[in-house]
Amino acid sequence: MAVDIEVDQYVHVNPKRHSLFLMSDDDRARACRQDFWVSHPAANDLIKKIHVMLRIENKVQAPCMVCCGVGGSGKTSHVQRLMAESADWEQKLLFVSMHQNPNNYNLKQLILTKMGLDISRQARASSNITPQMQEIIRRENIRGVVIDEVHDALTLTDLQQRINLSLLKNLSGSEYGLSVFAFGVGDAQIVLRADPQLARRYAVHNIKPFNYDNDFRNFVASYINYLPLKLRTNLSDQAMLLTLYKNTGGVIDNVVKALQASASFAVLSGDERIKIEHIMGIEHLFEMFGMASGYSDDSKPT
Repeated sequence: MAVDIEVDQYVHVNPKRHSLFLMSDDDRARACRQDFWVSHPAANDLIKKIHVMLRIENKVQAPCMVCCGVGGSGKTSHVQRLMAESADWEQKLLFVSMHQNPNNYNLKQLILTKMGLDISRQARASSNITPQMQEIIRRENIRGVVIDEVHDALTLTDLQQRINLSLLKNLSGSEYGLSVFAFGVGDAQIVLRADPQLARRYAVHNIKPFNYDNDFRNFVASYINYLPLKLRTNLSDQAMLLTLYKNTGGVIDNVVKALQASASFAVLSGDERIKIEHIMGIEHLFEMFGMASGYSDDSKPT
């Protein structure tokens, strides 16, 4: 028999998450460690920028952008959110990831597969793929390709690297007219912009860690609002927020993991709110929950 929750009992938690309070403490603690998206200005600005670029008309070369960030900066989360938000756009995007590639396809094969084209050797030998690609692009109004973990396509042998760079040029040229949005670590920017033609074609967007400012504090408050904790976390505790910032370097993946681990422990310990003690002992909590730490002393602000 379901237990009713008083409407005003957990007003500090988003109503969409109130059903989690019907779970056992163990299940609720696990729910605290599940990933979910929290909107923030930097991510929203990037998605808006991509939408604007897709709608540019009558360009000899389609506008492209490489989006770079350190590990844990949320590149893949940005891609996943972009996929969700662009689903209703008139201008369609293809999404490929070099990381999740169990078939060991190269970049071209991944793109052709996403278009539904046959990539077998026999098919390649018996037909010219270009007209087929152009027809699919026209029919489905595909305006761009999003490549996650693009550095995996650009840090290969010299020959493979040249092949992939040539492909990126062709995709955005007059033959196909596709904007390319490449997400990767800083090495991707170095390789792309080492080619003079691509350097002129690719804008650079750096996905940066948070500064210790209102954007950081608002993100933390928004994230905690979705955590099923029975008591309100004291978000006016500046010492706790500063400790969280220093222990995570403002890198979004680190911040999220610290909040997830702290919330899980708060449920199991009966604290039911995130405290500074949790943040100070975050490495111990990571070990307790088997979570990978992305922290290093070199990355922490002083």
